[in-house]
Amino acid sequence: MHYEIEQASPDVSAEPGRWHVVAVIDTEVVPTPLTFDTIDQALAYVARTPGTLRVVEVTDEGERLPVDRGTL
Repeated sequence: MHYEIEQASPDVSAEPGRWHVVAVIDTEVVPTPLTFDTIDQALAYVARTPGTLRVVEVTDEGERLPVDRGTL
């Protein structure tokens, strides 16, 4: 399991609640999801980065579940 960051769509004409994975460019110039090993690392990133972001837990099987900060 790991954590990824998603950003709300900045396009107001887009479907409400539409989220996009935040990606980084690797050394081979390929966009890859920004991932974190721990929830604390992911939450720290969201806290210091402007914009509408959320943390998503990604299971080993690829299931994606938004993290509910109220239960942490």
